[in-house]
Amino acid sequence: MIKRSALLRFPAFLCIVALFAPMAFAARPIPPEVKSYVIKFFNEYGNAAKNMADRVQKTDDPVVIAAALDKYVDAIAPLMKGMEDLRKKYKEFFDAMEEENRENSGDADIDRANAAFEKAQQGLMSAMQKIASHMEHPKVEAAMERLEEFMSNMDKSEE
Repeated sequence: MIKRSALLRFPAFLCIVALFAPMAFAARPIPPEVKSYVIKFFNEYGNAAKNMADRVQKTDDPVVIAAALDKYVDAIAPLMKGMEDLRKKYKEFFDAMEEENRENSGDADIDRANAAFEKAQQGLMSAMQKIASHMEHPKVEAAMERLEEFMSNMDKSEE
C-alpha cells in the first residue's frame, strides 16, 4: 500500500513544488532574501532531481537505486524546510501573493531558475517507473517509504 501510495503521490508532489514559488510572486516587490532563496531552491532542487534520475537510469542494481532515492531525500529535505521557514518569516508577503494566484513571478531571474528546474525534472517520471520495477527489493522499498514519509510530513506542514 505504501509503495503504491508513494509512487502515485510523487507526481502530485512535483507539481506542488513546481508551482510553489512562481505562484507566490507577482507584481509586489520581492524581498531580497526571498528572491535569493527561491533561486537557490530551484537550482539545488533541480540538481537533486536530475542527479537522482540520472543515477537510477544508469543502473539496474536495486541497492544503487535505493541509495539514489535516499540521497535525493537528503538533498531536498533541507530545501523544503528552508522554504517553509521563509514562508513563516514572510507570511504576509506569501499570503498576499497566493491571493493573487498568478502563475509566473514577474522576475526574470526567478523565472529562469524555474525553467531550469522544470527541465531538470523531466527525467523523474521515467526514473520513478524504473524504481517501481524494483519495489520488491527491501532497500528500494525502505527508500520509497522514506520518500513517502517526507511527502506526508510536507503535506502536514502545509495544512
